[in-house]
Amino acid sequence: MLGVPDGSPHMEHARPLVAQFAKNIVHCGPVGSGFAIKAVNNTMMAAHILIAAEGLTALKQHGVPPEVALAAINGSSGRSWATLQRIPDNVLSRKFDYNFSLELLDKDVQTCMTGVFEEGGQPKPGFPLLRLGAERVSAALDKLGGEADHTEIVKLSEEETGEILDR
Repeated sequence: MLGVPDGSPHMEHARPLVAQFAKNIVHCGPVGSGFAIKAVNNTMMAAHILIAAEGLTALKQHGVPPEVALAAINGSSGRSWATLQRIPDNVLSRKFDYNFSLELLDKDVQTCMTGVFEEGGQPKPGFPLLRLGAERVSAALDKLGGEADHTEIVKLSEEETGEILDR
């Protein structure tokens, strides 16, 4: 995600360099747009993990094994990258080894909340779900510490319900 002024030659100049470490190169708009999209993207990803964990926990309490629930969800409209990859590979396995720290996730989430959803130091109206997700990420950071893998945010739901998401 790159933010450069429209019509700027810098985009095409940067493309070969960025292509060495990124697959998806998108011109996002003026300077700062790519940074804003990254922050919103990671905030949404955290919310996806949180909501998937809550849904899977509820289903497990209802007698549905998480892997069965994911097989159904991932063929339906509720699927997301969290249900397709993060939950099965990093949570149900109990590996929590995606190698993206909770501290870095919180940094992106706080950037989203202050850089995108504030104007003049005041919160913009709306965005209650992203704000709730940000609160949950901060709570996880306080409880688990910054070195925890970001997928460990599911432990909030696990602790609150007494239900562990595993195979």
